Amino acid sequence: MKSGIYIHIPFCLQRCHYCDFYSTTDMSMTDAFVDACVMEIEQRAEVFSAEYFDTIYFGGGTPSALKTAQIDKIISAIYTHFKITDDAEVTLETNPDDVKAIKLHDWKKININRLSIGIQSFHDSDLKLMQRRHSAKEAIDGLNLAYSSGFENISADLIYGLPDLKADDWEDNLRIMKTLPISHLSAYHLTIEPGTVFNTWMKTDKIRMINEEDSLKQYEMLCSYCEDDGYEHYEISNFAKNNLYSRHNIKYWQGDVYIGLGPSAHSFDGYKREWNPSSLKSYIELISAGKKITESENIDKKTRRNELIMTGLRTQWGISKQRWDTNDIQSWQSFIEQCSKYLKSEDILLESDNIRINPASWFRADGIIADLFIV
Repeated sequence: MKSGIYIHIPFCLQRCHYCDFYSTTDMSMTDAFVDACVMEIEQRAEVFSAEYFDTIYFGGGTPSALKTAQIDKIISAIYTHFKITDDAEVTLETNPDDVKAIKLHDWKKININRLSIGIQSFHDSDLKLMQRRHSAKEAIDGLNLAYSSGFENISADLIYGLPDLKADDWEDNLRIMKTLPISHLSAYHLTIEPGTVFNTWMKTDKIRMINEEDSLKQYEMLCSYCEDDGYEHYEISNFAKNNLYSRHNIKYWQGDVYIGLGPSAHSFDGYKREWNPSSLKSYIELISAGKKITESENIDKKTRRNELIMTGLRTQWGISKQRWDTNDIQSWQSFIEQCSKYLKSEDILLESDNIRINPASWFRADGIIADLFIV
């Protein structure tokens, strides 16, 4: 089993109203960050010298806010110090307004072979509400330009369940999506996170969440459009054409090993989780001083069991008896009995020693999964 590398790029030119990921709009420390990231790579390489990696994922933040030379410096260090397979998936998250011909050309030269473009909506009013930097036209132009420049593995993000989002407007987003060269779609229902502008607005009734009936209608519309357009619905929020899944994200759902580099990034070796400080200043200072930057926790059997349910049941592949037994957490038969009411209602399906949530019930998956936890 191959492992993955995630690099958290903490820079954004402006902060979106819904986002709670760690980021900063102070662009003065990009060089210092890149140098610190290279040092972290050198430090981590010794621990993971036996691992082979087949995915590299630049997330954020806004990775495309970095200069190509800065991204290249990180990639070069990764290839120098880690064992990277020849067919590695190398993903760069980018804003549509950063998708320019010269950048696309340069990104290909430094081994970027997959783009994840943060569209969120094809309507300017929605983009303004979310405080996105780009326009709807830039989104469409960016997707077409990326494809014509030779990027065939392109993922796009969309958000539904926005305040006051009408079904007709959401359907228009989906109609536009079908005309564009997108091989992978991540579509998320808006969640209001603490500390975000949206959270403040909701407390003061400046915005209101749409009701569950409308949310369900938008989700069903999403599934229908994706099925008609040849997408495989392989995870609750993710759809792919021609088996072009997000190989990196699948590692999270299948419990594979991954390293997280950069401030706030997490790592997982199957039994222990580590995380870096959610402070760019602390990250740079600790790395530069040669000090330990990670905190960690060992994952007990109960937590491992709950995380296996939480991640495995999000996918079309579900959880196999073999994978369940490997984790040595609870007998398979006992787990099946615990699922009995959902098996009876066909919210959960059991097929040849494999258990999964019925795709027709995925909209309610969070509640089903939570009910199966051992507290």
